[in-house]
Order: sequence, then structure tokens, then C-alpha cells
Amino acid sequence: MSSLKDAIKEAIQSIDRVTDLLYKWNTSLAYEYLDETFRLLSSTIDQIFQYQVNGHDIGIEVNNIMNILNLAMKAIEEKDTILLADILNYDLKELLKTADTNII
Repeated sequence: MSSLKDAIKEAIQSIDRVTDLLYKWNTSLAYEYLDETFRLLSSTIDQIFQYQVNGHDIGIEVNNIMNILNLAMKAIEEKDTILLADILNYDLKELLKTADTNII
């Protein structure tokens, strides 16, 4: 399913762009890209869910992604940009990489 792999790769690239900006304290531009990143993630999560509904196991649960996104939203609410970057970079991106490697 190359379209799912492409969606995951695009989401990972978007996460990389946002986290790079957050780590460089360019928060205003990072938050502009974050909106696009969340749109990509929403679409990607939908595709992952559909892939799993079709009987494919990719080694992750959509609920885990949603829990990580909830943590990210809390970091946004608390205006903790470094925590947000860490959650996106070390938790969400790694989960997406796991999914990517397990797609047939």
C-alpha cells in the first residue's frame, strides 16, 4: 500500500520541519506549519485505521497515536514548545516509523 507509506513519509517530513523550527525557537513559523502537520496526521491516521480494519497488522494501535496527540495538545495549551517538539519528534515520529516499516 504505497499511498499509506507515502502519507506516513509526508507526515514524518512535516513533523521534522515543525520540530526543527521549535528547537530553533521559531515558534510563530512552527505553529503555522503545525496546522498543516495536524491535517496530514489526521489523514494518515485515517489511512492507518482503514489499513488495520482491512486486516493488516502494522505493530501500532491508532489509540497510541491519539494518546500522543493528546499529550501534544496539552503541551500546546501550556505553551511548552520544547515538550511539544520532543513529543512530536521522539514519540509520534517513532511510532509512525514503526508503522512504515511494517506496511507490506
